[in-house]
Amino acid sequence: GLPTMMATSRTIARLAARRDLEQGVRSHAQALLRGLSGALNDRSPLVRRSFASTAAAVARVADPSAVKDYCKLLARMYRDPGDDKSRMTVGTALRELLQRAPDLLSSLRKTLLPLLLLARHDDDEDIAEVFQELWSENAGTVQNGVVGHLDLLIPECVAALGDSSWLRKRQGALSLGDIFGAAEPSTLVPHAADAAQALADALPGRLWSGKEAVLKSLVKVWLVGSKLEAQGQRCLPEHMASTEGFVRQTVLPEALRGASNAYTSAALDTVVAACLSRPVEDPDDLIAELLACVTQLRAATEPAAS
Repeated sequence: GLPTMMATSRTIARLAARRDLEQGVRSHAQALLRGLSGALNDRSPLVRRSFASTAAAVARVADPSAVKDYCKLLARMYRDPGDDKSRMTVGTALRELLQRAPDLLSSLRKTLLPLLLLARHDDDEDIAEVFQELWSENAGTVQNGVVGHLDLLIPECVAALGDSSWLRKRQGALSLGDIFGAAEPSTLVPHAADAAQALADALPGRLWSGKEAVLKSLVKVWLVGSKLEAQGQRCLPEHMASTEGFVRQTVLPEALRGASNAYTSAALDTVVAACLSRPVEDPDDLIAELLACVTQLRAATEPAAS
């Protein structure tokens, strides 16, 4: 029952806190962490918080391999089962862990950094706030957090975009937008094509709540890539290398889908942002291109003549 669970948690925490017992706790830390993690799915929030705190106390004296396994378990738990309760519990457990060992993010960045980056965009505001705080306290700004880790983070975001979960798709899209809005453009050259293509591939198919994030991040990635292309850096997929190709082949079809107002508006905003990014000397060129887009949109939405 609840009293027994809480007493067990407190006893283990006290043992882990005793300096004279550290070696003994360390030798059993892997088994302890495995057992403690099982209670993170308990129905009682009190039990979940207590066991998360105790697991962090054990992790403080555990071997790095045991802590690594525990962190991997937390990362899996965020995705599967992935319900609100589990995601919040993971945030609570990581907060307890990183408060006791703030250097852990550096030693386990391959496991923890992608999780924190993506989970900042949880669709539950309270969960997102927990992970935003964890990121800010341990990684700093997005720019500071991603520098030197693009080879790790961008593939994780692309993988999230390809997930079957709408939450993961949205997190992957928004996180790519964050990265391309913060990182030094020259460091993004090797990654722009993959990011742009992954976002474009996520556009067709079923509409889901929050899918506007894909369009908003796509235009961020494309704008960075377009500027790099203008400097002679080939970094975008061929069909997106020109403004016309990007607008007509990738974005405008999304505005013509007859989707929700929010999604159609986001698609049109992307069209306008792309067109306005062109360094045109004659404004008539820009006006002509925008009018052509509007004409195509109108032709697709007007009822066919009988």
